[in-house]
Amino acid sequence: MTTVLVSGTAKMMDIKIHGHSSHDVCIALSALTNALVQFTEDYRDRNATFTADILKYESGAVDIRVMFGGAANVINYLQGIEAVLTGFKLYEANFPGEVKYVDAKVIGDIL
Repeated sequence: MTTVLVSGTAKMMDIKIHGHSSHDVCIALSALTNALVQFTEDYRDRNATFTADILKYESGAVDIRVMFGGAANVINYLQGIEAVLTGFKLYEANFPGEVKYVDAKVIGDIL
């Protein structure tokens, strides 16, 4: 099973993607994960007040930590990754024994 854990506050966010699934599901999740990492790095490179660390990036384990550096970055980053997070949620809905998505964000009040 692959678990996607998204947690954070108005100042920071952690995204952890750990585990393995069946071949076809794992390929799709890998594509979503790679898109998330690429967007995070690109966003970081374009925004001086936004910091992001790819803490782990290996087969079966990806850990990302972002520090928003302001409300505008919260909104822009979350909008930027919305399609990827929706993809993870859809895979959980369609493959419940293979994907678990946990949204533990507490930043909704500022949006």
